[in-house]
Amino acid sequence: MRAGRWIFLAALLGVVGYLARVYMVRRDAVQSEPAAPPPKLERGVGGQQQDWEYTQTDASGSRPRFRVKAKQMRQIESPPSLDLDVVEIQLFHPDGKKFDLVKTDKAQFDESSKSLYSEGNVEITMAVPDDEEDRRSRLLKIHTSGAHFAADTGVATTDQAASFEIEGGGGTSVGADYDPSKRLLHLHKDVVIDWKGKAANAKPLHVESGEAMYIEEESKVMLYPWAKMRHDALNVEGGASVVTLENSTVKRVESANAKGTQVDPARQVEFASRQLNIGFGEKMTVNKVEGAGASKLVSSNRTSRTTVNSDRIDLDFAPVGNQSLLRSAITFGNSVAEAVPLPRGGVPTADTRILRSDSIHLVMRDGGREIDNADTPGPATLDFVPNRSGQPKRYLRGDRIWVTYG
Repeated sequence: MRAGRWIFLAALLGVVGYLARVYMVRRDAVQSEPAAPPPKLERGVGGQQQDWEYTQTDASGSRPRFRVKAKQMRQIESPPSLDLDVVEIQLFHPDGKKFDLVKTDKAQFDESSKSLYSEGNVEITMAVPDDEEDRRSRLLKIHTSGAHFAADTGVATTDQAASFEIEGGGGTSVGADYDPSKRLLHLHKDVVIDWKGKAANAKPLHVESGEAMYIEEESKVMLYPWAKMRHDALNVEGGASVVTLENSTVKRVESANAKGTQVDPARQVEFASRQLNIGFGEKMTVNKVEGAGASKLVSSNRTSRTTVNSDRIDLDFAPVGNQSLLRSAITFGNSVAEAVPLPRGGVPTADTRILRSDSIHLVMRDGGREIDNADTPGPATLDFVPNRSGQPKRYLRGDRIWVTYG
């Protein structure tokens, strides 16, 4: 046994000695070889770096204003700039808790002017929470190309086509700029926006405008100098308009010098006013239309056409499924309601009725296709103008008038 142990120890020492001799021979060979020179830089390139990062802080140095990251950086000597690949830019909000995130495959960064330009596709995600756990809410995004970024202010600008996602919808424009400090998205021209709302079966609101401004903090979209809106059977055209959002759905539309129509197979409603306000309820159905200044309402069906003029008018709509049907109308100031019967073959044409009062209340029948009754809360007159020869003209005056339609 003792002899076997000595033989094993001798063999182990021999292996160790052989490995030591191989190591020293290889070490001497490596030390004698000249070190491989680093790869030469391209002509005009002053340096390059992997996983490059640049950060600028505020005056106190305690909070970052912006941060630029790139997988690859190449320093161009003339004109002085940095070529960046796989780029991310974080534009921090004043509170430091959120930032706007810019992503692009390639960009050029001018360190002296603190500006960055990307010719290719750019994605801007607004108001990204600094905490990963708070990033569950729907983020607002812009997709465009040919974008300029002023790193000192964070303003992003493009004159190219842009698409965007905003609360409960999205759209397109030609040219856009975004100011993260003011949380303003400016859409330059040819603006198209579609709001879908939260409900799966809600009817979308389609908007077109010459120019738009999305005020993120107020959840409002300013449309100017004109706007067109379509919501199912409702169409509205007007001047400068404001869309107010609430919980990612359209809550209210205010439009100057506007007119609208709502058409279904059996009825058509037209309205116009110097200032028209439209309220939306659940599933983005219209529940209220308010007109102020030279207000007009025209309701037509197969048997009659009623025209109402007043200083102000409030229209109340009832939701029926995903549609909105006119339920009632109330006028205020210099109100005139004229009901004109439409000729029908074989049926004598009834008289035209003209109701005048300071205020008139019209109630529609179920389905919103015909007027059921009308009344005035104060003094009024009612004219019956014949549409057949030989019929007398009649006139009624009262402290209050009620009219029930057949």
